[in-house]
Amino acid sequence: MRTELPNIPDTSSRRAEHGTTPAPAPHLIGVGVDGTSAGRDAVVLASILARATGAEMMLIAVYEEPLLEGVVPAELGWTTVRHQARTMLARTRDSLAPEARTVLRVNGLVWRGLLDVARREHRDLLVVGSTRHAKYGHATLGDTAAELLAHLECPLAVAPRGMQADPGARLDRIGVVFDATPEAEAAVALARSLALATGAELRVRQLIDTTPRCATQALQGLCAEVNLLVLGADPSPSPGRAPLARATRKFLNDAPTPILITPRSAHAPAV
Repeated sequence: MRTELPNIPDTSSRRAEHGTTPAPAPHLIGVGVDGTSAGRDAVVLASILARATGAEMMLIAVYEEPLLEGVVPAELGWTTVRHQARTMLARTRDSLAPEARTVLRVNGLVWRGLLDVARREHRDLLVVGSTRHAKYGHATLGDTAAELLAHLECPLAVAPRGMQADPGARLDRIGVVFDATPEAEAAVALARSLALATGAELRVRQLIDTTPRCATQALQGLCAEVNLLVLGADPSPSPGRAPLARATRKFLNDAPTPILITPRSAHAPAV
């Protein structure tokens, strides 16, 4: 593993060194699946992480229970919908992650169902796929991922569209941008723990100018060199949550690599 740390002032150097102290690698991974290619992309990314870290995988499917049972046709009733969801979940597991556990949850909103399972099952990483509008090979946040980022207490990973079709998919170069904030320190710590677990090369870039334009350029440049980008949450008055800065969110509309966003530390002071 190689770590690239910039030459920065003493205070920033100490923060960077603190941030690169390995945090526990994820050992309980949840994956949102829905029978689409995006769900299968998520399973592939989660499987790579799980194999490298020895983590347990859990495939999570959320379906909406019809409210008019007995009125709608039988093929649209809750029994049929539940059976279809269970069948899809089993097929996904058997084809992509035979050792994974499965959970089926009823909820009117997919993100709420995933959030509920992640909390109840103590997941320390949740993985989802990109929106169907994403470019092939790029990660783009959909509505589900965006809502999860506003509420989730654990890191969230987003798989690029088409990752399941890439036989050479791997995570041997992990990148993270550091801007001397507690959130960036958390991102560096997680990135280093993953690098240690996977034997990957770790590249940490110091961000001196935090304006949206410079931040975007730094992210784009680093993405060209790595195959997993770890991002820290934007500071906010809500500890434990993971809102994103405007520049970062814009970048995540079209990221050419898998991305992993850490939540804001629950112990960090509000700003």
